[in-house]
Amino acid sequence: MTLTLYFYIVYSKEEYGLFDKYIIQVIIMYLYISILISSIGLGYFVYGKKQSDFHFLIAGLILIVYPYFTKGIFIIIVGVLLLLAPFVFKKFF
Repeated sequence: MTLTLYFYIVYSKEEYGLFDKYIIQVIIMYLYISILISSIGLGYFVYGKKQSDFHFLIAGLILIVYPYFTKGIFIIIVGVLLLLAPFVFKKFF
């Protein structure tokens, strides 16, 4: 919903300036990052289900869902932490 709103705001203007092109680039980058993280989350989920590994299963579910609720640089920070979480929990817990 937010993505559609941004495109509507950008394309509804009469003149396209540098700032508008920057907004489009940021939105496309956010879309690619969220697809990449969700794909990795799907891999974690499938691996956790096949190996009966609870850590990877839960991390995969969270990785699939959280990009819908996170914006900005937090999508990268939380994504990296969640990508490393199953390995850390497996080693120390």
